[in-house]
Amino acid sequence: MTTRRTRRSGIGRHPYVGLAVFDDANGPSHRCSASLLSPTVVLTAGHCTDGTVAARVWLDEDVQSNSEYPLQRGTSYDGIPYTNPDFCIGCGNGLPGFAQRDVGIIVLTEPVPTSVVSEYAELPSAGLVDELSSKARSRWSATGGRSGSSAAARRCGRGSGSD
Repeated sequence: MTTRRTRRSGIGRHPYVGLAVFDDANGPSHRCSASLLSPTVVLTAGHCTDGTVAARVWLDEDVQSNSEYPLQRGTSYDGIPYTNPDFCIGCGNGLPGFAQRDVGIIVLTEPVPTSVVSEYAELPSAGLVDELSSKARSRWSATGGRSGSSAAARRCGRGSGSD
C-alpha cells in the first residue's frame, strides 16, 4: 500500500527511471538519468551516450548505497549506448550551447524482469508541441524560435539554414 510519505517523497512512483553509468575507452566516465521504455530499451540524452562504448543501468531507489555501484555486477543491467546520428551541441536554430537532437538510447543485453519493473515510461504523443497554449507559442515565435548563431552552425559543419 502507498503511504502518504511515499506519495510525497516520490519513492516508488517512477520505477522505470534509473541511473545510467557510461564508460568511455578508459572505464566509467559519467552518469545520467534514464527511462526504461521496454524491457530492453532505455531512453536518455544524446550528450550522455555520445562518445561512450558501454553503459549499465540501475533501477534501484538508492543506487549510491549499493556496494556494486558504479561497476558492472549483478544488480545493474548492461547495455550498448547509441546516439542519434544527427546529435550536435550548438547547431541549428536552437539556443547556443544547447544540443540539437539530444537523444540517446541504451539497448540492454538482457531484459529487465517484470519482477523488477512492470511498467514503462511513455513517450509524449506526436504533435504535443503543437498543442501548447497560444501564449507559449507566441512567446516562442517572438524570439524566432531560435537564438543560435551562424558560427555555431558552421562549427557543426552545417549551413545557416533551418532544420
